[in-house]
Amino acid sequence: MALSRKEIEKRAIAKEKKIAKGKRKPLKIKKSELHPRKVLININSSDGDTFNLLALAKKWSIQLQLNYNLIYEEMTASDREHLLEVFKKHFGTFVTLYE
Repeated sequence: MALSRKEIEKRAIAKEKKIAKGKRKPLKIKKSELHPRKVLININSSDGDTFNLLALAKKWSIQLQLNYNLIYEEMTASDREHLLEVFKKHFGTFVTLYE
């Protein structure tokens, strides 16, 4: 059963009123969710294998709603050093590559 836009708005307003009256507690975000740890990948181990990095790029591209095909083409356009640089460019905010 699909809800109309008005019904969805009514329910949202009702939830806000319950929260305001103290009947329902607001959602709490854990500190660990705000500052997740970086993923460490040793590029000289099997974790840092080219095929593993491509698999991780695919998985994270889907999760982050990035265009994997473009990232894949860019990663495989040259040698392994280029692949590592492209991987860092797209996923470096939460991944640390080390030797």
